[in-house]
Amino acid sequence: MAVTVNLTYPTNGLAGFPVSANFSFNITSGSIQKVQLWLNGGLVEEKNVINWSGPKFFNPTDDLSVDTDYTWMLKVQDWSSPFAWFDSDETWSFDTNVLPEKPINPTPTDAAADVTLDQATITWEDGGRATSYDVYYGDTSGSLTLVSSGQAGLSFTVDGITLGSPFDYLITRYWRIDAVNASGTTTGDEWSFVSIAFDQIRVSYRLISGGNGQGPYDSPPGVQGTDWEYTGESNMITIKKLIAAANNTIWIEDI
Repeated sequence: MAVTVNLTYPTNGLAGFPVSANFSFNITSGSIQKVQLWLNGGLVEEKNVINWSGPKFFNPTDDLSVDTDYTWMLKVQDWSSPFAWFDSDETWSFDTNVLPEKPINPTPTDAAADVTLDQATITWEDGGRATSYDVYYGDTSGSLTLVSSGQAGLSFTVDGITLGSPFDYLITRYWRIDAVNASGTTTGDEWSFVSIAFDQIRVSYRLISGGNGQGPYDSPPGVQGTDWEYTGESNMITIKKLIAAANNTIWIEDI
């Protein structure tokens, strides 16, 4: 063979080759006109060699498949044979990275209905193999806004952001965490939470058949008008007072 070509990367037996990484090789002797990259016995790409010696690279147009075993080799066209094709002396094997798992264990928990109005952060745990996270957030299911990209941490502060805390009573927010690594992105599950409801003034009631009411005032037993009736709108009254002070004297007057 009139030329010498050495495979350099991915190395033989490599585990976890990124699906969009470059293949590299080195021409140490001879003159090459063209070179072809072959994966698992099939031609992937061909390129012309402009500089005949030194390190060279292939960056395939299409990404490789994740979690897949591959073999790779080169075919080279000798400039002086004339134009004969030769296989590289080596055929190496490798496998590709695996996509990350979905994030897990959100806080607040999914569908939580007791989130306080001042909830400051949302958190999650790595489901496996993620190196960074994209955070999506909003008030419409299925239509969330990217609010953080490529973050390494397992929490995000919603205090002060658009649609973030402090919340109104009884509102719903949706959020999603996508996991990212060198192989790509795994879309996480959409989670939601609801802020607490305003604890309204309670009213008193009496049982029509007699006896004392039992249980919460806002959940009387039976049917209104048949089993029980309200005794009033509430037991609350409004008191207004005018307070003034001067010369060590305080005046308090009902208004």
